[in-house]
Amino acid sequence: MKKSGLVAMVILLVGLLGYGYQALDHAGDDEGLSIDFASWPPTTSEVLQKLPDAGTPPTPAKEKEREGQYAKLFTSRFRNHDPAMAVGMRFLPDEHIKLMCPARMEPWNMDRLAITAWRETRDMFGRTFDVDIYATYIGAPPVLVGQLRPTKEDSKQVNIRYFLPGQIGTTADTTPFGTGKKTR
Repeated sequence: MKKSGLVAMVILLVGLLGYGYQALDHAGDDEGLSIDFASWPPTTSEVLQKLPDAGTPPTPAKEKEREGQYAKLFTSRFRNHDPAMAVGMRFLPDEHIKLMCPARMEPWNMDRLAITAWRETRDMFGRTFDVDIYATYIGAPPVLVGQLRPTKEDSKQVNIRYFLPGQIGTTADTTPFGTGKKTR
């Protein structure tokens, strides 16, 4: 009896160690996200080539058209990837971007996605945008889960802040960072 209990404990321990090793070995492979998002097609340089009137002085109408085109190209980068990811982007008034991520996406991948969007838009449009990060669900409104903001000390560095459930609100009609401006 004692011998069979010891054998069972050894088998359980070996199984747990094997599972732990396998989990650690694949910890960074979240659905094929182990490479840089900017290298997925269309790449940043391909997007820049496809944007209309990239070198001309912007008018409000042209800039809105460029923003819409960029949002479509950015979205297609993730929707056409294998595996496809339900990522979306919208430009909002007051230099805001609404970045919509799948609800089951890990926060570190949301970070990477938000930073990629922030860097690319800063480089392509010549100004910084505040990025509001939303989790999206089928059949329900998006939920604001975090915000990316440039730091006050250095506009080339950002802070990403995530909210606990109920901390800021549960739908898109929330007031981020106490600015008094509502996002859409």
